[in-house]
Amino acid sequence: MTIILHLGNTCLKKINKVYSVLGIIKRNFIYMDEHTFILLYKAMVRPHIEFANSVWCPYKLGDIKEIERVHKRATKLIIKVKNKPYRDRLFYLNLPTLKYRRLRGDMKTTTKKMSERKRSSLCTVNIWNSRPNSIVNLI
Repeated sequence: MTIILHLGNTCLKKINKVYSVLGIIKRNFIYMDEHTFILLYKAMVRPHIEFANSVWCPYKLGDIKEIERVHKRATKLIIKVKNKPYRDRLFYLNLPTLKYRRLRGDMKTTTKKMSERKRSSLCTVNIWNSRPNSIVNLI
């Protein structure tokens, strides 16, 4: 049995899920201050937007624009910053852009993999040789 993943369908399903979560937040929290919004956004919205980001990182411009549109709509829920431009809303709420978060996640994953590779190569090399003091201190 083979499983075929269509990234466009997965992205669309997640976007629809985020819109439904935003609707729930909008209906239940009529007036939100910045602190409440940040807590709700980080707990309920952002996990859906960044779902398996390292696996299905959107590469199509249409998918990226749709995800950014969700992010723009979410930041408009705060009445104080509703009429400000998108970049100003992000700055006011101290939220990074989604592109920045994707790049940062990629860099973290790469750094983690490189450090694991470096550690594993140090250990395999030094199994056969006598261990220097710096390696003994690390273990």
